[in-house]
Amino acid sequence: MTNLDLLKKRYEAYLKSRLNLDGGAGQAVSRLIINGGKRLRSRLLFLSAQACGTAPKDSLLALAAAVEFIHGASLLHDDVLDGAKLRRGADTAHKAFGTREAILGGDFLLTEALSLLLKGGGPSAVASAARAAVRMVRGEALELDYSSRNLVPSKAAVIKIAGDKTASLFCASAELGAIASKAGSRTRSALAGFGELFGLAFQYTDDILDIEGSEKSLGKGVGLDFREGIATLPLVLALEGLKASEKTLIMAAFGKPDCAKFPEAIRIIRRTGCPLARRAALLLLQRAEDCLAALDKSAARDNLQALVISLRNRKN
Repeated sequence: MTNLDLLKKRYEAYLKSRLNLDGGAGQAVSRLIINGGKRLRSRLLFLSAQACGTAPKDSLLALAAAVEFIHGASLLHDDVLDGAKLRRGADTAHKAFGTREAILGGDFLLTEALSLLLKGGGPSAVASAARAAVRMVRGEALELDYSSRNLVPSKAAVIKIAGDKTASLFCASAELGAIASKAGSRTRSALAGFGELFGLAFQYTDDILDIEGSEKSLGKGVGLDFREGIATLPLVLALEGLKASEKTLIMAAFGKPDCAKFPEAIRIIRRTGCPLARRAALLLLQRAEDCLAALDKSAARDNLQALVISLRNRKN
């Protein structure tokens, strides 16, 4: 068993040990965290710390769990706000266990994350994660403001929403690895920049797959954001270059789940907006790679590079 395998095993056990919550809320939390996703944010934290020369230790486990819990809380709360039915191919927590239970589960994860941040990195770690959490809420609030009025925001606003909702926690994850390693300001800034750019590219890729993917591969409905009146980069970029008749067709289907024009609207966005959004994601990934130049050569830096390559090739 490799050191990476041992770390993963220890980390999964550590996550389970922190999920002490009863009732439906506890079930909602346990299913989400234990069944987990890609653990991409915690992996970014571990690799960032290792790139700074820090070996795996308990404080890193605590910080990585905090990041995972903040992410999990955002998923539980967002699914309630969005009325989502599927998450990772299964019923969302609020559908399976109840709305109150899902909200309480998210609250538990946030408070547990605060405790873990203090334990693993002290005030500096709390400050980094708090900046991300504030941005996440602001991004969600801005998105909700537009979607509740069935409006398509400007490209600048869509980029800000994606940065605040998603890239912020990637940024904090990488920065927390540097904080745990007591890295210098130059290294800390480079890793935070890498996390921000990588996270933004990750969100753009998610948005592209929401339009191009299948329900089976995504674990949720195709074009779900579009159906719910949530504008993403492929839509906004598509609208910039379309003729009036195609814009009218798309806007007739936007935010209207049962509209007969939905399939054609998705086809138009796939043809026009998705290639432009993919180009934007690739440019961000190039800039993320440039941030790694500030780090000493190491296996961890190579693994951060591998994350970029994996995202470039992501299909689901």
